[in-house]
Amino acid sequence: MRLRRRRGFDEHLYGVAAERMSRALAAGVDEDVAAAMAGEVFSEALDESVPRVTEKFIRTAPRMLRWHRRHQRAFERRLRKHWGKALDLYFAVAVSAEEAGATFDNTHRPAAAEHQDFVFEALTGLHARACRTAFEVHRLLSSGFPKGALSRCRTLHELAVTSIVIGEHGRKAAHSDLAERFLLHEVVMGYKDVLVYQENCKTLGYEPFNDADMAEMKRGHDDLIQRYGGAFGKPYGWASGLDGPEPTFRDLEKLAELTHLRGHYRWASHEVHSDAKGSALNVYERGGITYRLSGMTNTDLGEPGYLALISLHQCTVYLLTRGTDSISPRDLLALLAIQALVNRSGEALGAAQTSIDRAEYRFQERQASRRFRGLRRLGL
Repeated sequence: MRLRRRRGFDEHLYGVAAERMSRALAAGVDEDVAAAMAGEVFSEALDESVPRVTEKFIRTAPRMLRWHRRHQRAFERRLRKHWGKALDLYFAVAVSAEEAGATFDNTHRPAAAEHQDFVFEALTGLHARACRTAFEVHRLLSSGFPKGALSRCRTLHELAVTSIVIGEHGRKAAHSDLAERFLLHEVVMGYKDVLVYQENCKTLGYEPFNDADMAEMKRGHDDLIQRYGGAFGKPYGWASGLDGPEPTFRDLEKLAELTHLRGHYRWASHEVHSDAKGSALNVYERGGITYRLSGMTNTDLGEPGYLALISLHQCTVYLLTRGTDSISPRDLLALLAIQALVNRSGEALGAAQTSIDRAEYRFQERQASRRFRGLRRLGL
């Protein structure tokens, strides 16, 4: 079916359907039957149009993509005029933390493996994830997505809380198996994931696990529950016994003495979940116009950037100070240097937001002045 150029796509579809219905009614067809015929025509027209519209999109996509890439590059250049120094300092912190962690791992891993040091294993794993997540935050901020960066800050906070709890309690005699429990808890979580997979794999067209594999994973799960008790099957069951039989993440925050960051954690959670508060936080006002953010922005990068660095630093502190039985002068120096960089980065992030706010104020003043001159020319 060929659509006429001078008529809109929707107008054409509805016009064809209405024409078919009118002809049917004129021929004496029952009104309900005529309406059904019109509906069939509408559906057929849509089905015929999909391949044509798809092909047109594929043909025009390269031009569209080139435009968006140019727009993205230009936006990022403008963003760096205000945030460049702060983002570079942020990156320096992340690289320093990663290098400190890598040096620590290379230095102590042989001895940790020999003595089956589960605290070392748990903290190095958590720290590696913290570094990766911090780099993800940097990329999101550099591209103008502070809301997405904030959602990753939530993960960094959880990594910091877990690192502190294991670092503080994992080497105490009363909880000497804490880090091992944390690492083994992957078996419990993995089995729960597999159960969900088995429920839905056929619908998705995936191959299910065979009975032998399922039985083996169930044995691993059941053995750990029998070994550590039923609470071990809970989301934070690895920490049971530290603060009640079935601790929650909020309990772990208390143990880590990070409850003062609960408000920030809840704020970041709205960027993870689909709640109404998240939708409300996505509404911006600029120049008297309210809009919903659907893409990039060059404001509000400071808060997620600084929150991410705080959590990364906490993970690094507990790796270098609790990853082994003692701390070396070199590791202490690294921590002090990273702390200084975090402070400098925080100051730069604040200064960048101030720069953005001032630039926006000047822009709105110019816009108001142009509108005023326009009204005067119109004699209003």
